[in-house]
Amino acid sequence: MMERAISADGIAGRLRHDWDRWLLGALLLAFNLPLFLGYDTDRFAFYPGLLRQGRWWLLFTGQFAHITWYHFLLDGLPFLLVYCTLTERNSFRRFVYFFVAGIGSVAAATLFSTDIAQYGLRGFSGITYGIMAVSSLELALARGNGRANRTIGLSLFVLLLGLIAFELITGRFPFEFLLFHMAGRPILICHAGGVIGALCAYLVFRMRTEFPAGRIRRERLEV
Repeated sequence: MMERAISADGIAGRLRHDWDRWLLGALLLAFNLPLFLGYDTDRFAFYPGLLRQGRWWLLFTGQFAHITWYHFLLDGLPFLLVYCTLTERNSFRRFVYFFVAGIGSVAAATLFSTDIAQYGLRGFSGITYGIMAVSSLELALARGNGRANRTIGLSLFVLLLGLIAFELITGRFPFEFLLFHMAGRPILICHAGGVIGALCAYLVFRMRTEFPAGRIRRERLEV
C-alpha cells in the first residue's frame, strides 16, 4: 500500500511539473485528429480576414492545426522534441515561451507577409524556431555547464540565426526538398517572429532571476 501511495504521489507530481507538455501534446493531437479520419483542418486555419470578422480563436487553433498528416509529422513532432529539450524547470515559464513565440510568429506573418491572406497559417514552425533559440541559450548560458556544452549551445544559436538570415535574404526554405508538396507554403517570416518573441520572454525571465527586485532594493538602500 505504501509503495502504491508513493507511486501515485510521484505520478501526481510529474503531472503538476509537466502539465504544459501534456497539455500541448493533447491539443496537438486533438486539432489534427481529423487528418487521420479522412477530414481536413481548414476550419482551424488562421486568416487575418477571418480575425477581423471576430473569429479570434483562430489565432490559437491555427498554431496547432496542420495541413496533412505528413505536415503534422514533419512539423508537430519535432516541436514536441525541441520543447522537451528546454531545461527550464518552471512549467509556467516554458508555456510562456510557447505562447509568446506563437504571438511573434503570427504577428510577423500578418504584418510582413502577403501570402498569409491567401494561404492562411497552420503549423508550429515559428514556435519551434523560437523554442530552439531559447534551448540553445539555456545550454550556452547555464551556470555549471562545461566549455563543451557552452560551445555547443552558442554554436546552435548562431546556426539558427544564420538559417533565419538565409531565409529572409533568399526567400527560400533550405529544407524545401522535404516538403513533397504536402506541407503547404512556408511563411518564412514566421520563423523570425517566433525567435524574437521567445527570446523576449527568455530575457525577461533571466533578468528577473539574475536581478530580483528584492536584491535590487537592498542594494539601493546600502548605497
